[in-house]
Amino acid sequence: MDNFQLEQKYDVKNASYLKNIIKLIRVKHYIKNILVFIPLIFSLNFAKTNLFVNEILAFISFSFAASFVYVINDIVDKDKDKLHPVKRFRPIASGTVTNLQAIVIAIVLISLSLWLGFMLNVKSLIIVIIYLLSNILYSFWLKNVPIIDVSIIALGFLLRVLMGGAAISVPISKWLLLTIMTLSFYLGFAKRRNEMSKVSSTNETRKVLKEYNTNFLDKAMNSMMTLSVAFYALWSIDAQVVKAFDSDKLIATVPFVLIGMFRYSLIIEGDSYGDPTDVLLSDRLLQLVILGYVVFVFLLIYII
Repeated sequence: MDNFQLEQKYDVKNASYLKNIIKLIRVKHYIKNILVFIPLIFSLNFAKTNLFVNEILAFISFSFAASFVYVINDIVDKDKDKLHPVKRFRPIASGTVTNLQAIVIAIVLISLSLWLGFMLNVKSLIIVIIYLLSNILYSFWLKNVPIIDVSIIALGFLLRVLMGGAAISVPISKWLLLTIMTLSFYLGFAKRRNEMSKVSSTNETRKVLKEYNTNFLDKAMNSMMTLSVAFYALWSIDAQVVKAFDSDKLIATVPFVLIGMFRYSLIIEGDSYGDPTDVLLSDRLLQLVILGYVVFVFLLIYII
């Protein structure tokens, strides 16, 4: 074999390994961390370069923290993931990434995440630490405790928004936090519901599923969806919000929220595993609704 063929084989091997690393750290799930930009957008400071840079750092810090959690969770769940129809293809479960390699990657990720959080401010660092500790507890224990398991998922989304506020020292409306919290519970319960419908009751991929039933999850989803829309509407007409934007024009964005929620609900009650990232990345209509919402919000806040 000549040098050119050896180099080609080496390049292909490296490309394959890099692809597995990207899959391991769940880069596509970084889309969830866009939530850190919410405080910047609604603070009317989106054009301020220094604040935008801080939010970018917050996004990267939280992304590394989330990747660390995914890696640790995959190490812990390796044997169970091998039994799952989808998760068995994950790098650690499939054996394309070893436990030792995963541990080294996890150490690098948590180090970078904490360093970036510290570089922003103490509050940002504390939020990252809370996220890491809560998810470590989730990986080793709390994922098997019904309701608490979904609460940790919801906390993660809430901490992303708080991280965005902390990075630029901007307070966040309580109505908005309630909206994010209830929406996160809805997403968590929806994920559990679809896991129950897709995974056999005899499959030991997730013990907590034995504690849930479809009737409860349907009720929980419906109540959380209703509350999230109500809290969002209340936020849009809150006195402080109206004062900040000099009008109650944000109430006009409620239809986008309703359509988005109904579309998401229709998808997850069909042939879906209920993962928010997969749902968002696979449905063009839902993407258009979200894009329309973002564009409309920018028009209302910064132009109209």
